[in-house]
Amino acid sequence: DFNRGNWNPSRFPMQERWKNYYNAIRRIHVFLGNSNLIPESDSNDRARKTRMIGEAHGLRAFYYFQLFKMFGDIPLIKTSLDPGGDQIILDRSPISEIVNYIEEDLATAQSLLPARHSLGEFGRFTATAARALRSRVRLYYASPLFNPEQDASRWVDAEIATRDALNFALENNFALS
Repeated sequence: DFNRGNWNPSRFPMQERWKNYYNAIRRIHVFLGNSNLIPESDSNDRARKTRMIGEAHGLRAFYYFQLFKMFGDIPLIKTSLDPGGDQIILDRSPISEIVNYIEEDLATAQSLLPARHSLGEFGRFTATAARALRSRVRLYYASPLFNPEQDASRWVDAEIATRDALNFALENNFALS
């Protein structure tokens, strides 16, 4: 669209992403808020419920990362908001708070999800994906765009997260090809 000159103030693709990502985050909040209603009649149900909760945390982290990557400081919404409620205007949260929230979600996802799924469930969020996403979040957080003070410790954290992701992937038979 950009190369054909189709972007204009009324037709800008990132505008839809903001709305779509926050809609997805709201659905995840609703799911997590009601996850106690998922039946657990046997161990398969418990495992499925655990997987779904882990995936929800991983996806919420992913959506917040996408928003943070595109827009920088964004409103950090930690609960489901009532569409007709009083909270219409929300302040943007500092980058450090957003990154911490993303990392909390990724830590939860890592603890609840397996390193890899069977081929029949290929593409689902995994502990390996959570570690890889954490690495990516840390790299963006260390970059000059989000680190104008050039805090070297952020680069060290990014390196540690990246090594952790690569080592975990290799330990679980993932390879770069």
